Amino acid sequence: MREEALRYAEALARDAQLADELTQRATVSLWRRGLLQDRPVPLVRAALRTAVRYQFLEHQRQRARQPRTVDTDERWADAVDRAWRHAGLANDLDGGLDALRRCRETLRGNAAAALRLFYDDGLPRAEVARSLGMKETGVKTLLQRLRARLRECVERRLNG
Repeated sequence: MREEALRYAEALARDAQLADELTQRATVSLWRRGLLQDRPVPLVRAALRTAVRYQFLEHQRQRARQPRTVDTDERWADAVDRAWRHAGLANDLDGGLDALRRCRETLRGNAAAALRLFYDDGLPRAEVARSLGMKETGVKTLLQRLRARLRECVERRLNG
């Protein structure tokens, strides 16, 4: 379970050392509150993921070099959580993250640019729209379709 939480932290933090620190803090926090002992495995897994996410966002808040960093990191955390739930990444994290990376590599043009600008660069939809010469509602629709497309691609890759 700790290994799964560590992989989840790596997906959030995109830094192995920070991921290890976040996982340790989350584990100690849950242990001190007695939330790891005598609990069903699925509940412990969910609690660890939630605690790791909290530790990640708290780390980002304390670091906050840029005003939009926290909002960007929350969006990234939300995206990782959605992928985790919808694509079964909790059951096959290594394969799931690899599948997500491979699926993302297939994107071209505005799709790839919108995903990069919104999730990687943390730009709001209005700025993404200006950068791509689109309307904001068009970017919203494009991102919704991209998430669905990536989820389906990941599921196909995981299910063979």
